[in-house]
Amino acid sequence: MALEMMTLVNAGIGIVRTGQAEVDKTKASMTKKFEELVAKGASDSSESSVRLRDLATKIVDSVVQTNTTIEKNWTDIRSKFSESFQRISSKEGAIPQQKMEKKKP
Repeated sequence: MALEMMTLVNAGIGIVRTGQAEVDKTKASMTKKFEELVAKGASDSSESSVRLRDLATKIVDSVVQTNTTIEKNWTDIRSKFSESFQRISSKEGAIPQQKMEKKKP
């Protein structure tokens, strides 16, 4: 029984190690193929490729600019909200005191 259990454990370890080796091999192969595709694309200087790169650059620049604007506006909104909240909070604290002063004869 113990021998059968150890055989199963060893088989499981073998499966995991083999699987991990295959994953590592596949990952390395995919990385190499991706780098080859990048190099092939970079060497293409056709008009359509140049236009596509220019378009991609414009899109990225636009997204960065939009993100910057959104962050700035979000910061401004948070600041204004915080200021308004502080003003409202300070006014609410003053209102009960005013009511108490009016009630005194």
